[in-house]
Amino acid sequence: MRITNESDVNVPIAGNEQMYEALRTLGVPTQLVVYRDQFHLFTRPSLIRDGIQRCIAWFDKFLAIGNSAKSSDATTVPQ
Repeated sequence: MRITNESDVNVPIAGNEQMYEALRTLGVPTQLVVYRDQFHLFTRPSLIRDGIQRCIAWFDKFLAIGNSAKSSDATTVPQ
């Protein structure tokens, strides 16, 4: 998934569009989300929430966390 802001001068939208088209050409499931009237960082809370919800939904769909993991697959992370 590519999330971009229309007026971003740090990461121009053209690069995101090219990546999106390349992934589609390769048959990779992808999505391009363009937020209008935003620069590099989100400034409106509703757009921040939308971006986070889209990312979580994407990870849920493609990582399937919890759906296939078994208790024997657990990994301990050192603190």
